[in-house]
Amino acid sequence: MARMEYSTLSNEQIVNALRKNGIPSYVSLSAGSYGCNQIFYHCMNYLKKNGIDIPAGFIHVPLLPEQSTDGRFGTMSLEMQKQAFEIILKEVSQSAL
Repeated sequence: MARMEYSTLSNEQIVNALRKNGIPSYVSLSAGSYGCNQIFYHCMNYLKKNGIDIPAGFIHVPLLPEQSTDGRFGTMSLEMQKQAFEIILKEVSQSAL
């Protein structure tokens, strides 16, 4: 049985920085559905097998408003998503120093 790998991102710091900037976010212990989990675990396995020591994890991005057909799921504008990733990259680069 394969050992479960966890994100090596500074999750709490990232969430706090996003919230401080008015971007809703939270830490989840699941990458999501099968496809999302598959991507996450393959990424973490690849890094481990190849001895690559970098921050890594899975960040789920909500649908764009125009992608939502029934309003059941939360959405986020493209502008806010771009702002979020700028903040995330800044936090990851600072925590990697």
